[in-house]
Amino acid sequence: MLRTVRSKHRRVFILLSSIALALLLFPACPPSATAGGVTRGGMVSGYGMDGAFHLWQPVVKSLAVFQNTLYVGTSNQGPGDIWSWDGMEWQLENPPGFWGADFEAYNAGVASQAVFNGYLYIGTLNLDGCEIWRSDGSSWVRLVGPGGSLGRGFGDTANLIAASMCVLGNRLYVGTANYATGLQVWGTSDGTSWTRVDGGVFGNKNVVASSMAVWTHPVSSTTYLCVGTWNDDTGCQVWGYDTTGWVSLAADGFGNANNAEAASMAVFGGQLYVGTRNEVTGLQLTRHDGTKWTQCDGGAFGAHNTSASSMVVFGGQLYVGTANAAGAQVWRSPNGSNWTRIDGGNMNPGEVTNYNSSAMATYQGALLVGTEGGRVWAYDGESWSLVNTPNFTTNANVSASRMTTYRGLLYAGTGSLLGCEVWSFDGSTWTAVGKGGLEHGGLTVAPRGRGQGRAGERQEPERLLHAGLRGQALRRYIELFSGLRGLALRRKLLAAGGRPRGVRATRLR
Repeated sequence: MLRTVRSKHRRVFILLSSIALALLLFPACPPSATAGGVTRGGMVSGYGMDGAFHLWQPVVKSLAVFQNTLYVGTSNQGPGDIWSWDGMEWQLENPPGFWGADFEAYNAGVASQAVFNGYLYIGTLNLDGCEIWRSDGSSWVRLVGPGGSLGRGFGDTANLIAASMCVLGNRLYVGTANYATGLQVWGTSDGTSWTRVDGGVFGNKNVVASSMAVWTHPVSSTTYLCVGTWNDDTGCQVWGYDTTGWVSLAADGFGNANNAEAASMAVFGGQLYVGTRNEVTGLQLTRHDGTKWTQCDGGAFGAHNTSASSMVVFGGQLYVGTANAAGAQVWRSPNGSNWTRIDGGNMNPGEVTNYNSSAMATYQGALLVGTEGGRVWAYDGESWSLVNTPNFTTNANVSASRMTTYRGLLYAGTGSLLGCEVWSFDGSTWTAVGKGGLEHGGLTVAPRGRGQGRAGERQEPERLLHAGLRGQALRRYIELFSGLRGLALRRKLLAAGGRPRGVRATRLR
């Protein structure tokens, strides 16, 4: 039985990798690469093990600032990467062992990052079970995985992704994606000793720890680690953990099973806000005031805004960015009850180019929104303006997937057909600090870890599209890996020449 389950996950992961990257992010022909260092995805090819070529990285999955250095986690069909940027030079951080001994043992992406007790922690996506690594700024240690205190997946290889991380008090918590027996939550106070803390409360229907937040209950003054889930069967749930036990804060999609995912969370005015993904009746925004949950959107978002993809507090107001097949939207409220759409349709002038408000950040007194569509928009409290050249000069950049600030600049990481890119913004000018294709802006790139293991051969997509996964389960894996959802994902499948065999395009809404 164990063999069967493991084999199933192996097939699923290969299918996931093939579809998400072959159909979304692979160019028509594979790029050439040499040991001389051809740039790909803003990073350098040619620094693989023993000079084997280094696979390009299609998507920036995570960003973190640690010890005055920006760390970029990417994802790939084979091995993903950890890169660091000190403002002048890129370094490949991949420590020995980060690339596994064979294709299926690769850490295919850096799904989460967190700074805790003087270390940078990263969580990976791995077919054989997720891994946890940490760095003190000079060297890396694997904490979960071969050589760590627990094996891959925290000892359960069905924990494929370290999907979310959060620090509460003197402990770091990691929430997983586990499609076999349900998500798990693990905690540590020192990084070396890990304890499973969920006690099985999530069951087998809550498969991904989609969102995490720290919230102090306004009535009891108890501080909770809040975990929002992905549950396609009965609807998302929200749980609170106070280090002594778990409290069920919300179940069954807040009364609507179509609220499949707690897509975003924020604390505003002392209350906990949760925005859902609901592709049937539209997203729902709900808040907890310490005594009860109240749907607080007033139906303002309508049925076409299917996900509260991003949420941030800025200037004393709560902002929500949506996913919408007719064009992403941004809404705000001064009190959590009265909502006003503020983008005015300006994010999609003349044509629908922005399907999802995938990233939000505040910079120089403005709210910046990165979209699935490769645009970055700025809102100064009165008006909207497009602050980047669409797709950052090349239409290969299909999304502005992650944003953060570092050394007084805004940084945006992209998902790109030619390899992910990293751009910096000083308020007026964008600079490519990590650029795909054959350019690198004249910057020096230095390899550090030279990840151990073979770079692997490109797997032919047609040969790998027969694992038999269907419907919601297929979409769930693709979404988590590629970052694309809903209509945007379907458009990419169609643009790639129709649907692959065995994929029901009608389920990819």
